[in-house]
Amino acid sequence: RQSGCIAAKGQGGPRPPESFEPAGMAAGRVLTGDAAWEVMQRAIAAHEAIPTYTCANPADLMSALEAGRATGRAICVRFDLDTVRFMAGSALDNTSGHASQLGAAVGAHMLQLLAPAYGVPVLCHTVAKRSTLAYLDGLLEIDREAVKASGAPVFSSHGLDLAADPLEQNAAVCAEYLAKLAPLGIPFEVRAPSENGETELLARLSKPGHRIITRGSTFDVYGLSATERNIKVLVYSATSVDQQYLEEANLAVGNRLQLTFSKDSLRLETVPLAAGCFAVSIFYHDDASTEVIISLARLGVRAIALRCPGFNHVDIAKAHECGMTVCRVPSLGHTSSAEHAVSLMTSLNRRLPQAFAKSKTNNFHLNGQLGFDMIGKRVGIVGTQRRGSIAARILKCGFKCDIVAYDPKPDKALEDMGVKYVPLEEIWKTCDIISLHCRGHPSTKHLVDAAAIDQMKRGVMIINTSRGDVIDSVALFAGLKSKKIGSVGLDVYEFEKEYFFRNFSGQFLKDDILARLVRLHNVLITPHQGWFTKETLTEMATTTVLNVVGIAQTGKPPPLGTQGVPTEVTAAMLVDDAEAAPPYQRGGGSAGGGPDASSSAISRKVEPGSPASGGVKVAMFSSQPYDQEWFHRANAQAGCKIEFLHISDRLDADTAVLAAGAFAVCIFVNDDCSTAVVETLHSLGVKMIALRCAGFNNVDLKRAQELGITVARVPAYSPDAVAEHAVSLLLTCVRHIPQTWLRCRAGDFSLEGKLSFELQGKRVGVVGTGLIGSIAARILRLGFQCEVVAYDIRENPAVAAPPPEGLGVKYVSLDEIWSTCDAISLHSPLLPTTHHMLNQAAIDKMKRGVVIVNTARGGLIDSKALLNGLKLGIVGSAGLDVYEDESTSFFADLSYEVNDDDVMSRLISFPNVIFSPHQAFFTNEAMAEISKTTVSNINGVAETGEPPKQKGTLDTRVLPA
Repeated sequence: RQSGCIAAKGQGGPRPPESFEPAGMAAGRVLTGDAAWEVMQRAIAAHEAIPTYTCANPADLMSALEAGRATGRAICVRFDLDTVRFMAGSALDNTSGHASQLGAAVGAHMLQLLAPAYGVPVLCHTVAKRSTLAYLDGLLEIDREAVKASGAPVFSSHGLDLAADPLEQNAAVCAEYLAKLAPLGIPFEVRAPSENGETELLARLSKPGHRIITRGSTFDVYGLSATERNIKVLVYSATSVDQQYLEEANLAVGNRLQLTFSKDSLRLETVPLAAGCFAVSIFYHDDASTEVIISLARLGVRAIALRCPGFNHVDIAKAHECGMTVCRVPSLGHTSSAEHAVSLMTSLNRRLPQAFAKSKTNNFHLNGQLGFDMIGKRVGIVGTQRRGSIAARILKCGFKCDIVAYDPKPDKALEDMGVKYVPLEEIWKTCDIISLHCRGHPSTKHLVDAAAIDQMKRGVMIINTSRGDVIDSVALFAGLKSKKIGSVGLDVYEFEKEYFFRNFSGQFLKDDILARLVRLHNVLITPHQGWFTKETLTEMATTTVLNVVGIAQTGKPPPLGTQGVPTEVTAAMLVDDAEAAPPYQRGGGSAGGGPDASSSAISRKVEPGSPASGGVKVAMFSSQPYDQEWFHRANAQAGCKIEFLHISDRLDADTAVLAAGAFAVCIFVNDDCSTAVVETLHSLGVKMIALRCAGFNNVDLKRAQELGITVARVPAYSPDAVAEHAVSLLLTCVRHIPQTWLRCRAGDFSLEGKLSFELQGKRVGVVGTGLIGSIAARILRLGFQCEVVAYDIRENPAVAAPPPEGLGVKYVSLDEIWSTCDAISLHSPLLPTTHHMLNQAAIDKMKRGVVIVNTARGGLIDSKALLNGLKLGIVGSAGLDVYEDESTSFFADLSYEVNDDDVMSRLISFPNVIFSPHQAFFTNEAMAEISKTTVSNINGVAETGEPPKQKGTLDTRVLPA
């Protein structure tokens, strides 16, 4: 290297051709912005230095250009504070920042005139000193004006020559100028008093996106030699996301690796692509069998870097025999995978993929959408090492499920949490949901087979995010056909290797079982995307890069984290994994599984019963088949005192006459009980309006009271159902579940467009902390360990109090929620003060990519503002169980009609908007409570003139304020 040269911090990649100038670059061009940065990147990748010439006058400029023309290479012309006074005019004070600024500008423009004549590409570089920062500010102003005028700055790069000041002070100044230069796309040179100081300073400043140049000489970025930086790595099975995260990780360590990316998987035919590489990086479905290992060794490959924990697809013994080091990412995506398992549960339970697909065709009917409350359900966690323990915590502490577990090595922390370890046989027989988190082990293959399924409760839900061969796929399909299994969520599949991470759209699937599974309405397949989050990718990329660098430098990959977890895969690990690890004890239950095997806590049989002739007549408007089923049951349990007239039409001024002769009308959220309708009902002799919901904003309470009509409601039918649904929508939005479901049905098992993020540690704003909001806060705070903040006009002590009395949630202003939260969930009542509380002004304050969930009232959101926020990319996704003008569409199938609500139609068209048409309440438990309380209200008013309190404590009668 030449003294006085500069080198750039580049992106790595394969060694470029001899000339590192950008292809097609015009000779004599003065490079600025990205073009200049590209030259510097290529110089670093080629381990070259760019000749730099300090110029104080026009003669210096011409000499530099002449030298460039002679070599045919790009040059850098440098102006600094001490050498530009001549160009500015000798009469000016040479310590003047203004003089220096003017001189540098004059020199740069002279280059613009002279460079074309010499036919050499030129970078224009300036350096300031801490004592004359005004100099750099002035140059920045020149560049800003140039960008406005021509789209490119005058200078290719700026620099700061630091005095012997404290590191903290220097770092602050450099960070300030990096922020100023970033919008202009200009690189920044940092000169510290010593090489050690410079290294430490760069370590603090270097972040993805920062463009930092260092001194040339023998000192390069982070002080690395050319040998240490010449580490060629071929990344197989690479996606654009792999490339992005690996390049960022490589950038963070000074671009030590030359990364090349191939979409092809590693197999014998693609081995030649690795010629000349020190290492290859592979993923789950790459083939590193014996022949492949031998072929790689012949090409000189010295290391295999797995971007995953598993290594069963690598012939470790042969690799070691060939002198190869094999490394992996041993701790990868535990939180991501556990959260994904819960996402599969909640999405399956609430039929959110189906709701998403149906809404695309304007079908907002609830038929087939009935779910169940998660609270109190018995969930079996099979495998509680890492991922299983996190899933258990989410379900136990957040959703308040009854958790039982099985693992050969019980987790003491889970036992302390109240999780009971039981034999597998008990899990098969007693659980409503079974979630598999087993490690790869001979004893776990086909752990869920025909015998196990035979013992399970009818209607059981099975989730598998561990290993595909844990489930016998033939037995699974048979269980689904017989309806023994109610639903299945699979992030893995026994024979996934030929299909997952690939797109077979327009082709037939050769695997008969998989082809059938993807078409079943109660099967949700997400092709090995449980790990696919930003957090996991960052962890994967960083560990992989450090592993390869460590092997190149010392022959060994570094251990991971403070615990020193080994990243090298050794022969001893194979023995430990296959033999020393405790096997899973399957148990020996007989087929049929005992008296509980055919019962289900999720699907209950309807009790018989007929209304007595001559009972209290009630006209039920907006009546659906599920209403008839549940009210028939509740009426029978109460002695069949009511005669229901079921009317599918919603109540309004035109249909009110259908209530003639009825003692009461029973209505729902979108029925119209405005003044005129109440008066019509009174004229027909109706004495009661029985709301089968909690809200009453659709009733003119004052007019009803004036006319002597009693209004009653169901104040609390299942706050858990709605809160759980809000979290389900949030998870479904974050994990792209409906889009994945549709794509898998079409044979597309690729991961493109499915990148998500972990909820753990994210800031979530809960707006409204009554019964429902407080439960949502609990699930997110205690289950997912989010940073929850809340807003309400009245603080809920159970939410604000520190644990164990409360959740320890901080109450903040709405503005703070809008501006700081990664996700926002609305749980407020609809009042004049809350109407359109989430409007354009609120959205303008939000973080880019925010997730918005609304399960409260549609009118809380200005739909046009939401639409605009989605178009601008401020809103990353939205989960809407309610909509401000839903009354004409929700609960109806409008598939063959034109939706005349343009805003709603446009929202539905977005792939990142999920509509679940007012189904948050729609669970077995909620329907049981609604029907029971409504029947009790009607009987109470008919017999005593007053509806009884719900559960003896909650007022059911509604009076005007």
